[in-house]
Amino acid sequence: MKRNLFTLTLRNKLIIAFTVILLVPSLTIGWFSYQTAKSQIESRMNMTVTENVRVLDEMLTGYIQPITTDVDYLSQTFKLDAGQPTAAADLQTLIAAFQKVHTQVDTAYLGTSKGEMLLSPQQELPADFDPRTRPWYESAMKANGQIVITEPYINATDGKVVVTIAKSTPNGAGVVGVDLNLEALSTQIESVKIGKEGYASIADNSKTFLIHPHQQPGTKVPDEIAGPMYAEQTAFFTFDEKSSKMRESVTTNKLTGWKLAGTFSVNEIDKDASKILNQTMLVVVICLLVGTALIYIIIRAIVRPIRALIHVSEQVSNGDLTVSLDVSGAKKDEITKLSTSFNTMIVSLKTLLAEVNETSHQLAASSEQLSASSDQTSMATQFIAENIQQMASGSEKQVESVRIGSTSVGEMSRGVEEIAANAQLVTEVAVQTSHISAEGNAAIETAITQMQSIERTFEELSQVITGLTQQSAEIGQMVNMIQDISTQTNLLSLNASIEAARAGEHGRGFAVVAQEVKKLAEQTAVSSKSVIELVESMQGGTERAVHSMNATSVEVTAGIAVISRAGALFKQIQGSVLEVEAQIKEVSQVSQRISSDGHETVTAINSISGIAQESALATQNVSAAAQQQLASMEEIAASAAFLTKMAEDLQLRVERFKL
Repeated sequence: MKRNLFTLTLRNKLIIAFTVILLVPSLTIGWFSYQTAKSQIESRMNMTVTENVRVLDEMLTGYIQPITTDVDYLSQTFKLDAGQPTAAADLQTLIAAFQKVHTQVDTAYLGTSKGEMLLSPQQELPADFDPRTRPWYESAMKANGQIVITEPYINATDGKVVVTIAKSTPNGAGVVGVDLNLEALSTQIESVKIGKEGYASIADNSKTFLIHPHQQPGTKVPDEIAGPMYAEQTAFFTFDEKSSKMRESVTTNKLTGWKLAGTFSVNEIDKDASKILNQTMLVVVICLLVGTALIYIIIRAIVRPIRALIHVSEQVSNGDLTVSLDVSGAKKDEITKLSTSFNTMIVSLKTLLAEVNETSHQLAASSEQLSASSDQTSMATQFIAENIQQMASGSEKQVESVRIGSTSVGEMSRGVEEIAANAQLVTEVAVQTSHISAEGNAAIETAITQMQSIERTFEELSQVITGLTQQSAEIGQMVNMIQDISTQTNLLSLNASIEAARAGEHGRGFAVVAQEVKKLAEQTAVSSKSVIELVESMQGGTERAVHSMNATSVEVTAGIAVISRAGALFKQIQGSVLEVEAQIKEVSQVSQRISSDGHETVTAINSISGIAQESALATQNVSAAAQQQLASMEEIAASAAFLTKMAEDLQLRVERFKL
């Protein structure tokens, strides 16, 4: 049921809602009006019957009270004396006058303590009739001067209900009594109508009906009525009578002690309330008819523009953004505002998709440009890596050459030391100089050859270092090119991020790719900066190596000159022994200087070897950075290709809409 309710159309939901809104208040108001009217009718009936009972009580009191007053007065008038009998004619006259004045009194009489009986109208009494044995006489005598009202009884002569009111004379010589006929009271009470079916009734203290429209006088009160009726001085209860539910209000007359009751039918309340219910239902039906007409008009005014909105929405969902809702001449209500907002949304969506389409084209072009730049950067990086690899190989060869040169210079230094020692020995054995000079000349020539070889080695080493310097400069230029490409890549990624932000939700994927491209560009810039620092360090080292090699070359040239001069001296030694001693001393001094210079040369070459090793290590680091740069550029190229694919996919999605 719940699911079916949610699957109803808006029209049916509105019909159900308006029907409930119309029916529930109408029926609720009708029901509460009926209940309120019924309660008021019931309350009014209760008040009416209570008021009628109060009137009955006053009526009964007003009917009996004057008689009791007159009986009291009459008893005071009769002054009977047991020792002085009063004339019967006088007493008879008073009784007759009293009875004549009070028409509701059937009989007025006087019973004396002597057994005499005077009454009016006069009647024949049995010979044995003695008033002193009558209940009314005995009750009056026992009342000690108080009025006595006997229980009602049926008059034997006419069958009417009467009640005797009696009072003893002041001296107790007799009792004055009257038989009060209740027929007039009964007529008055029976004329009382409570509602349409209600009535009034009187019951005496012996639970017997005196006056009742449906019961004979003397009929016993039913137990279901007598119980609540005689339980309290006043009562209000409901009972069943002839398949009808009756409600009765009861009060007790203070003068007689009789129960006065007002009875009405509960069905009368339902009948009167039913009339109000029928009128209410008629009003509800009229309201329903009028409400149904209004509901139809309202629902039609709501559903018609909503159906038009649904139709246009379906066209928009199918990609047609050229449609719009016609709001001209429409009332300025919420649905019209909704239609206007929907038209504005279509225009905004159309503008947005046009911008997204243009942005996707720009993004595709930027992605292709980024891809091309990535390819160029990859090629340049690969070229740099190959050159750096070649430079690393040259650096290794340079280190090996320097190592060989260091070994040669070391050997030369040791030879010079031996020359110095031999020159010192020649000073002592000048005689043998002639023989040794030939060997010394040969050694000198060998030394010259070695020094020339060292000079050539240093020249080659200088050329290699110079080439390394040039290659380092080229590496610096290439790294600068990489850094420029990284800067351009960073700018392109920034543009892609801006375009992705403009694309909104559809450009979120582009923003992620642009962010990754930006990170790769920043990594490339950092790596390029490290390469530049390494290349600059390597260039500084190579420049110092060039200066050291130049200084060493000068020293080697000087050594060659010295050795050449030594060779000339050796030739002169062969010509003149006298000059040998002086020349040998000079040779010894020169040899010492050469030895000292040889040590310095070894130190310089060792320094060159260390620089060359550092250059080789730096070259290897540059090569590794170039490889990392190449991998980063390949990732950038892949991201650019993915970005291009996403831009093309976005274009396809945008082309679904008819702008």
